[in-house]
Amino acid sequence: MRLQTIFSKFALVLLAVGILPLVMIAVFAYFQAKSRMTEEVVTYFLEKSAADTADKIDLTLLERDKDIRSWVNLREVSRALTSPERSLERRETELLLDDLVRIKEVYDLLVVADAAGRIAFTNTRDRNGRSLDPDRLSRVRGRDVSGEHWFQEARASHFAKEDWHRSSLVESVYDYDGKDLCFRYNVGFAGPIFDLETGEFLGAWYNVMNWSYIQISILDQVAKYFEQLGPYRSGYAYLWKSDANTVIGHKLRDATLPLAQGNNYESRVVEDHHLPGLHDAAASARFGGTASWRYEYPPGREKISGLAVTLDSNHEGFGWFVGVGIDGEEIFGRVNELRNVLVIATTLAALAIIFAAYALSHRITEPLRRLSGATSEVARGNLGARVQVQTQDEIGALATSFNRMAEDLEGNREKLIRAQKDVAWREMAAQVAHEIKNPLTPMKLATQHLLQTYKDGSPQFADVMTRSTSTIIEQIDSLQKIATEFGDFARLPKRDLKPIDVNEVLRDSLALYAADAAPNLRVVTELDASLPRVRADWDALRRVFINLVNNALQAMPNGGTLHVTSRLGKIADVAAVEARVIDTGAGMSPEVFARIFQPYFSTKSRGTGLGLAICKRAIDEMNGEIVVQSEAGKGTEVIVRLPSISNH
Repeated sequence: MRLQTIFSKFALVLLAVGILPLVMIAVFAYFQAKSRMTEEVVTYFLEKSAADTADKIDLTLLERDKDIRSWVNLREVSRALTSPERSLERRETELLLDDLVRIKEVYDLLVVADAAGRIAFTNTRDRNGRSLDPDRLSRVRGRDVSGEHWFQEARASHFAKEDWHRSSLVESVYDYDGKDLCFRYNVGFAGPIFDLETGEFLGAWYNVMNWSYIQISILDQVAKYFEQLGPYRSGYAYLWKSDANTVIGHKLRDATLPLAQGNNYESRVVEDHHLPGLHDAAASARFGGTASWRYEYPPGREKISGLAVTLDSNHEGFGWFVGVGIDGEEIFGRVNELRNVLVIATTLAALAIIFAAYALSHRITEPLRRLSGATSEVARGNLGARVQVQTQDEIGALATSFNRMAEDLEGNREKLIRAQKDVAWREMAAQVAHEIKNPLTPMKLATQHLLQTYKDGSPQFADVMTRSTSTIIEQIDSLQKIATEFGDFARLPKRDLKPIDVNEVLRDSLALYAADAAPNLRVVTELDASLPRVRADWDALRRVFINLVNNALQAMPNGGTLHVTSRLGKIADVAAVEARVIDTGAGMSPEVFARIFQPYFSTKSRGTGLGLAICKRAIDEMNGEIVVQSEAGKGTEVIVRLPSISNH
């Protein structure tokens, strides 16, 4: 490949400046993206984490449900409820309840109520083995709970659950007044106690689990797991009630802070946090399925959450919604870094390409500009213009060809001019000779007839003399007209453009024919008196209208209607004054119509064929236009338009 061609230069520059850097960027981006998580992987991971968290909550609740179903069958409790000396059995029952609380480590209170709905027994120690306040316990024992939902369900032989709530029983015994709100909430599990021999309803067992077990042992562990991952420290889990709107578990639960400002417990997803899209996404995640949603919270901070749902009431659960969220900046931080690197690298590559393209195009276009300038000089008639050849590529070859062409044109110009002059003069001479020959023939015949009559001494000599001289004078007038028209067409006009009224010119032109108008000729004029003036040559415009009127009258030898109008019009989008000369004569055939403005073309035996050609030249020189519309047998309409002075 020769490096002197434009193609090879472009190919070399684009390879060096454009393609190679882009290939390098692509390779770099591939290896960078290969080591980063994609959005799909992160979404799947969050949904999987939410589903795993929901499973842990379900297992915990199922275990609590198993507890209540097992404990209601303990014989010690049944005996205590049926013993006439209940006080003798109290200590043994309370020791049993204390052992169960200590073993399970999740319950605040284990409550046993008798068949009348009075609390008979409770644990006396908390899950850490510490003794509870006896005075507070005394306020709980004997309390009537027969109106509670859980007791009524137990009386109806059903096992019942109490959703996330604040238990008045727990608040009567414990002082959970710390900053962490999760200790103040509970979940309850209740079941009926029957006499194992008779099946008699003896009472109800009610276990009150502290919410901190769900929050700290399950939800908070998700945040710790994310912290161990390194770059994803913002990940955490949250929990909503079955309405997918009430927050019951969250890392922000400081009792000293206002709702939704560091304390999200009992806040509303839609009303308080304004996240209807997240609410709808969670509501769509039915049991066994997951969902995800990208959103901003607080506004300006991008987040993404995976969502799952726990077992519902039909499957021994509460139907809570679990969410695992993380900041978008942490997810896509590395990807954003990669994006920034790509943007910078691409920008630099683009700038390099632009600079190289500019330098290359300048080297290419500069010779083209010189060639274009020389072409313009030649077009203006300067055939001595030349282009300096500085390259050996295609542009250099083009410049060499141009110089050779200019030399050939310059050498042939004189010959061409002489040839054109010769052709023009020959054509003009032939036309003039043809036009002069027509009147000379009748002049010669009239003179010969007059001379012969004189020689013969004819008594009619006076009459012949009159007719012959009249014919000679008429033909001399015709010669004079021919000479005038040829002169008008040939000379360079010097127009005297002034503001004039087109209506005045039309009236002046029509006045010439008023006295000699044939009786069967009807002249109709419709001139708009409000027309603006135009800038035109009075004499030239008058000759145009006279020529048009004369042509119209000659087209109606047997009479007809001559209609002359003026009105506002347009030339393209420019306002103009429009004059129309319309006759009802024979019209023109398509063949004749196609040549009406051609010089020397005429359908009249005594015409020069220059009338309409002169008219068109005059109107063109006044920046106007002339349009002819004609149809054989229907007459002719000539329209003259001149720009109004308001456009200047």
